[in-house]
Amino acid sequence: MNAMKSHRSIPSIRTATIGAVSAALLAGGVLGAAAPITAHPAKKPMPTSKMSEKPMPGRVMGSITIKATPTTIRSGGTVVFTGRTKGLRIGTKLILQERLRGRWIPLSATSIKAGNSYILKSALNAKGRQQLRVVQMNTTSPWTTVIVH
Repeated sequence: MNAMKSHRSIPSIRTATIGAVSAALLAGGVLGAAAPITAHPAKKPMPTSKMSEKPMPGRVMGSITIKATPTTIRSGGTVVFTGRTKGLRIGTKLILQERLRGRWIPLSATSIKAGNSYILKSALNAKGRQQLRVVQMNTTSPWTTVIVH
């Protein structure tokens, strides 16, 4: 009977030992994860603002301006959108978009002319304040507002 008791107690001792070791490892992992990460005292951290101002190599940063004339029209009236671009090639396609129910919908398109300028004409039918912008791939103009009566 003694042999039986010692045989039965070995698995429970193993289980208890494994449980204690696992708990210690988990506690050490949790405490280790909560410990703050400190920088090496001899190294100065890099300023983040200077890094974000520099464009990535090989990537052209462009810009588009937009002006609507007139800014108030009757429904069905035509608005002329003009502007200039920087960092975009002449002949590049530009798309006029209107914000409708939270989504930007394309209305018309043109291409960049000599002097980095563009002209777009579009008839607006939906009454109310219309938000419009000009887009070329990842380059977007600020939006402008046209009021349609």
